[in-house]
Amino acid sequence: MVLLPLQIVKQALDKAGLTGTPYLPADFQPKVLVQIDFPSSDSTVSLGNQLEPSQGKDEPVVSFVAEDPTDSGSTYALLSFDPDAPSREDQKFGPWRHFVLGGLKPKSLEEISSAVETSGERGLGGQGLVEKTQEPLSPWVAPSPGQGTGPHRYCFALYKETKPLLPMEQQPTLKDNERPARRNFAVAEFAKQNGLELVGFNYFLCENP
Repeated sequence: MVLLPLQIVKQALDKAGLTGTPYLPADFQPKVLVQIDFPSSDSTVSLGNQLEPSQGKDEPVVSFVAEDPTDSGSTYALLSFDPDAPSREDQKFGPWRHFVLGGLKPKSLEEISSAVETSGERGLGGQGLVEKTQEPLSPWVAPSPGQGTGPHRYCFALYKETKPLLPMEQQPTLKDNERPARRNFAVAEFAKQNGLELVGFNYFLCENP
């Protein structure tokens, strides 16, 4: 049997032990392929590939096509976190919040077609598929796994927004962006409070031997 791309995503998440957790339900079925790039290091996140901490030092760029490419009005939110803090064996600080960004607006099918016609075979390129319309609620913090704590799974969860994200002062699960407040990020609770629907997921591995 030939697996479709979204089935491959589900299979990879199951194998990595990410499904059946408070942040990723066992019955999760991805609807969107999520591409994460770190342009400054020319690195791409690909379902558990290994990256060095230095490769993820700058804010990532997300690319995806909406579930319904004819819908030009939907917006999305991206959450990034490390469940393996301080290690996979001892997750007392996990999930550790690395990034919260709302208001992501994917290009419509019409916009994509127009760009392809204009630029020919070059098309949009992955990083031209999504418009960033807001500043992050939680700015990006680069991966910094503790020495000798083994591989950490740095996760990126993409959600469809049913309403704009609440401002920081109305986010009880965020508190502030200081490092201690980023511990134990209640991902599912945050999603519920903000009316978010999980549609896509990706992750990479990173360690400090």
